[in-house]
Amino acid sequence: MSDPWAAPARAVDRPGQRPNDAGRPNDAGPDDASGSARHRPQDLASGGGSTEQPSAQESQVATAELPPPEHDDKPSGTDPADWAWVEEWRLGGEPVPWGPGLALAGFTAILVATAVYVLSAGLADRPVVDIAVNVLVAGGLAPALWLSRGLPVVRWIAGGAVVGVLGAWLAVLIFLT
Repeated sequence: MSDPWAAPARAVDRPGQRPNDAGRPNDAGPDDASGSARHRPQDLASGGGSTEQPSAQESQVATAELPPPEHDDKPSGTDPADWAWVEEWRLGGEPVPWGPGLALAGFTAILVATAVYVLSAGLADRPVVDIAVNVLVAGGLAPALWLSRGLPVVRWIAGGAVVGVLGAWLAVLIFLT
């Protein structure tokens, strides 16, 4: 099986070569700038413009520059060290910053409520589509908001987003029905 990166690597500029030098006998000359720019997308799309297999040396050069893929069995962000700051914050006994938190939540609520209301007002003449889109938006936001409720700053944003969605739905019921 050939290396999947060999053909794109051949099409990429190398020092001392023209950008479209992909082994075609009728390439534009070195002074023809329009020819090299014109054939660049075709070179990449066609696998380098050449139907011959890469030599062993080209394959080694193409793969030597690529780092090996990292295969990590656990998803990113699950390392306990990544979340140690949250535990330190919880154990620190710091008072809840109600002023800045409520200001952030209020701003987020206004922003989200405006977006949901504008979306609903635009679809007001199609109530079935309006309800379906709102359920999809709320369903898409719900997991992220639920997971964010325990993080120090993000919990204010999550709370504001929930209030904004509920407030927009109430405004839609009052003003658009």
